[in-house]
Amino acid sequence: MTNQSTRTGWEIRPIGSAHTGRSLIFNGEIKGSHPSAFVLGAYLDAILKGAGDRDAWIIAKAVAKRGWPMLEERMAVFTADGGPPPSERPFKS
Repeated sequence: MTNQSTRTGWEIRPIGSAHTGRSLIFNGEIKGSHPSAFVLGAYLDAILKGAGDRDAWIIAKAVAKRGWPMLEERMAVFTADGGPPPSERPFKS
């Protein structure tokens, strides 16, 4: 198993006494923290694409507020390669 952080220097680790939060670490230095690893991933993606620190946080917060894509959006990128199409209800309750 390879560690992705060895190639980029970035990693997301659990923090807090109950491990309820996540921290974004670059070469051993904490660059940010948030309860959601999804938000940190969006921030990191924006940073790696060239956004500044402030803009990257704004992008990450906007992505987090957007919500999950609708079926029409998932169908727009679906290609029939033999696999099943996207489910109408991916998160069954």
